[in-house]
Amino acid sequence: MSASQEGEHTSCPRPPNLCRRRGASADADAKFSRWVTTAAGIILGLIGLLKIYNYMVPQMPACADSNTADVIRDIFKKKTSR
Repeated sequence: MSASQEGEHTSCPRPPNLCRRRGASADADAKFSRWVTTAAGIILGLIGLLKIYNYMVPQMPACADSNTADVIRDIFKKKTSR
């Protein structure tokens, strides 16, 4: 190796036009992974917000539950008997 080649360090042993394509591909991969990470973060954030909402807001039991049907029936009986 000559003295002039020792001082020149290249990160890509290929011709410059191929190195640029490789760099552009790396940039595209970085953008893609950033978008995937952002999308996953948004989805997980929304799921977390829904879980917090369900925890904070009390919900009525399902209408198929027999106890619920009995309670609702009793409420209407009391209102109509007045």
